[in-house]
Amino acid sequence: MLKVLIADDEYLVREMLKNAIDWQDQGFEIVGEAENGKQVLSQLAQTVPDLVIIDINMPIVNGIEVAKEIYTYYPLMHMIIVSGYSDFEYARQAITYKVTDYLLKPIDDHALLTAVQRVKHELDSRALTIQKLQHWDASESALQSVRFAHFIKLWLENSLSNEQVAANLHDFQVTLPSDYIQCAIVELGPSLTELSPTDSGYSDSADDVVSQVLEFGISCLRNAGLPWHVLHRVDSRTLTLVIGSTYGFEHFLPAALAEWMEMVHARYSLSLTIGMSETNSGYDSLPQLFLSSQQQLARKFYLGHGSMIRPTSIRSQEARQSYLAFPREKLSFLIRSGQTANLRAILKDYYVALANEQAYTREAAFLFSSELLNLEAHRLVQKQVTSDVIQQVETLAELAETTIRIVTELSVSYYQEQLTKKDELVQQSKYLIMEALHDPDLSVELLSQKLFVSASYLSHRFKKLQGVGLSEYINTLRMHKAVELLSEQDYKLHVLAEKVGYRDPVYFSKCFKKMFQISFSEYKRAR
Repeated sequence: MLKVLIADDEYLVREMLKNAIDWQDQGFEIVGEAENGKQVLSQLAQTVPDLVIIDINMPIVNGIEVAKEIYTYYPLMHMIIVSGYSDFEYARQAITYKVTDYLLKPIDDHALLTAVQRVKHELDSRALTIQKLQHWDASESALQSVRFAHFIKLWLENSLSNEQVAANLHDFQVTLPSDYIQCAIVELGPSLTELSPTDSGYSDSADDVVSQVLEFGISCLRNAGLPWHVLHRVDSRTLTLVIGSTYGFEHFLPAALAEWMEMVHARYSLSLTIGMSETNSGYDSLPQLFLSSQQQLARKFYLGHGSMIRPTSIRSQEARQSYLAFPREKLSFLIRSGQTANLRAILKDYYVALANEQAYTREAAFLFSSELLNLEAHRLVQKQVTSDVIQQVETLAELAETTIRIVTELSVSYYQEQLTKKDELVQQSKYLIMEALHDPDLSVELLSQKLFVSASYLSHRFKKLQGVGLSEYINTLRMHKAVELLSEQDYKLHVLAEKVGYRDPVYFSKCFKKMFQISFSEYKRAR
């Protein structure tokens, strides 16, 4: 709604103006009224009306003086002058102050309506023009961003001469000296789409976060005395940083980037991984520097998310060992026999070896994981799991965690199948055991009573068909149940012992170590 202020020293005239037309139907609301010019001037700043209807002959400050003030300090405000005087001098002064209309008393309703509609039309036209200008500015800004992105792409691809680069930088009003040039690629962590802002009460979209990350970066670089830079968004998670200067800045840049990383982590719990090139000179050196920063960023596979990776002497890929041999028969046996603790320990050692980037490539690590999973490819198919799942990880730590988890699940499933035999008494025993696994009173005697057989017969029959004694079977299930619960939640020793039927946590701990050849605390750390 547009706002209107009515000013006349006569109460009846003000009432007539308020009721002469349907203001709401015309898109206006009356936000105030005044009986003298001083009141009008005091209300302008508070109500900021779009239209002021002013009587010329008002006390204290007359209408012409009010019109002058409005013309001077509120040039976009519309005015309609009303008066009982037909003197041309008043009309001439009103025109000088850009008054929209001049109405004589007694005021004709139709004339007032026509004047108000004229004001409404002019205000609507102005609003439409402003909207078009804003849209044009936004479109032009977006177009400039596309042009700038294309320029950066061509520059990084070595498709521009030094002269063309300089001309483009000038056109985009970017100051970037070329005596010292360095490039860095900044990658936002994979949790960008699953943000957990530390400040409660707000929630930003991924695009909002990236924009804020860019602002943080620009601020850190400027504070470090590096105002000559280009920080450009490449895609949803990647930024390219080019720093140019007339002096060496190698000692300033790492501190600025470290501050940037800390700011982003503190605000969004989001990691930045940065691959940095060496320093060179000349615009034509940037494509090679960009390639160098890509190579450094690729080392994230070994160093993990949240690393600042500087140039180092890494041997060429051709000179590195590309394959890590492993004992297929032994690992296959461990998987099928359900020896998960030994299996996890051995695999952990292999991934520690693969972390030596001087000896093994990223491809070698993925090859190792693929071949390991292929040992039980048919089991993966049964569980509707494909080895492609490992291709989604970004670091060696994630690759190791994912592969070991899948292999462990396969091993546990093998063990559970080995314990399944077709004997009714054994099946009933297993059912009762699973039902009472958490009960510390569970025993062979209790089972035999419920099954109405002797304890010796039940033990003999069970061991003959299962190849393992009942007590050992119960203990084994409890241990695997403990492992299963640990995968869901980080339980303390005494809590977990109680959940799987042990009154004594110390005894549970001994049984755990005996079963898995690793202590409870070591197992938790190895997870």
